[in-house]
Amino acid sequence: MAVLLALLFGSAALAWKLLTRPDPRPTVVVNDAERNAPPYFSVAAAAVDLEVIAPDGRRATTIATSDSSRRLPAAETNVDCGGYGREKESESACTASIIVHEPAMGAWKVVVTSSDSTRGEAVSVGYGGKGFRRSGGFAVRVLVDAHRSVEFSIAVAPEGVSQTSKVTAPPR
Repeated sequence: MAVLLALLFGSAALAWKLLTRPDPRPTVVVNDAERNAPPYFSVAAAAVDLEVIAPDGRRATTIATSDSSRRLPAAETNVDCGGYGREKESESACTASIIVHEPAMGAWKVVVTSSDSTRGEAVSVGYGGKGFRRSGGFAVRVLVDAHRSVEFSIAVAPEGVSQTSKVTAPPR
């Protein structure tokens, strides 16, 4: 009889526990658009012209050129001039940017040119998308003389994009 009574109380306790437990929390699925987007890297700076050179020698530039045979097809270039066309404004601050979609892994070169005066600028490099293990960015400080250019190298790898050389003037 004691065994039957213990079995009855044990069953009642188990039933009570099952009936009073809280509902499980719904599972939240996070769809991070940045992690699911195609891979890209971007280069941007103010008041200078930019050019990126792929490992295979193809190029994307913000300078208007007629040579399209070596143009990088998976790149968007843009020059955005704030204040353009405003009355009584002779100069405006322009921002140049290049976005390379589906970049090839390897060593890339970034060339920065000043068309009018000596400038100290920060060149921003950003990257993301599903081809990289993480997204991120960094800035490279450059000092470029008027009508001259400076360059530095970056590495595009599954770990991300990183600067691999110091800023130097290209050989003449």
